[in-house]
Amino acid sequence: MRRTIQAIVVAATLLLALGAGWLVGLAGAAGAQGEAAPADPTATPTPAHAYYLPLIANLAGDSSGPITVTRVFAPSGWQAESAGLDYAAVVQGTAYLVTYDQGAPAVGQSATAGDRTYRANKAYLYFDTAVIPTRATVLSATLTATNCRRVAGVPFTVELYRTAAPLPPTPADWLNYGGPLVGALPSADCGAWSAPVTATVTLDPGSIVQGGLTAYALTTDRLRQAQEPAWGTADRLTFDCYADDALLVRYVVPPQ
Repeated sequence: MRRTIQAIVVAATLLLALGAGWLVGLAGAAGAQGEAAPADPTATPTPAHAYYLPLIANLAGDSSGPITVTRVFAPSGWQAESAGLDYAAVVQGTAYLVTYDQGAPAVGQSATAGDRTYRANKAYLYFDTAVIPTRATVLSATLTATNCRRVAGVPFTVELYRTAAPLPPTPADWLNYGGPLVGALPSADCGAWSAPVTATVTLDPGSIVQGGLTAYALTTDRLRQAQEPAWGTADRLTFDCYADDALLVRYVVPPQ
């Protein structure tokens, strides 16, 4: 109904504009018969209907309804590693711990038979979603992980949590996820080490930070549950953040 009213207003305005232009032209023709020519013949009068064009364009292009937007965000990937001889200490992050920028972060754990060392890896993904208005409603969020590859071993699931960890994360953030589980990626969805694939994770739309930084902490169900890997095995996968990984967010912006 609103669009119909707008169309009627636009049509009426256009007719008024054309009518005004016709009257101006008619008055000019009548004046030309009884009066002398203007002193400045080079002056070009502005057509009367031109004054109405901005109004017509504004009415015709009115976008007062909600707008649906789809945006793609690239990640900044970080990896944390805890390694040592005592598995319980490794799980708690109290063993030797390093945190570093990583283009292809690993998530999971392993037990190296040669040096009898346990290693645990967690990843952090950061997305600058400040462009999403705080008044918008997020409809969906999907993470695409390229070059996703897993080490052969027992099946596991990568868990994504909304986190309050700063950029970059600190050792204190090892156990500080700061939020609920918002997505999961079964290792079976990733390719073998020699044949990586692109995997997709559906995320909770509520995990997107509007007008700020969206951050996810990644671990595995086996690491979270402290399920110790056998010597010489690993339950871990990697994915290439700096290739084509992307967070796709679809949201609706209400009218002003």
